[in-house]
Amino acid sequence: MQQHWITKNKMANTLKILSTEITLSNTVPNTVSSATLVRLVNLHASVSETINLCHANGSVKATTTVGHTATDSSRLILVKLPSETIKTTGASPVKAVPIAYS
Repeated sequence: MQQHWITKNKMANTLKILSTEITLSNTVPNTVSSATLVRLVNLHASVSETINLCHANGSVKATTTVGHTATDSSRLILVKLPSETIKTTGASPVKAVPIAYS
């Protein structure tokens, strides 16, 4: 059973970067080093980006929007299974890096 975490008004005390940051593709899904926690950042100045979270077989499980840099929602932390992949739906530069935090 997958756990879902909801944090209300609480920032992580420590953020550990687990690998090299990558740019997500809109054509090739990526497990982001089989991570369960992924930090996403949209670097576009004026275009929000939709992110697809996909099952291992490639079918879309869920979607979310990452705002552009002029918004407060240009960054998010995504919880996923190691086998699940993510990709963008457009061409905005979205960076992804596997993380751990406490």
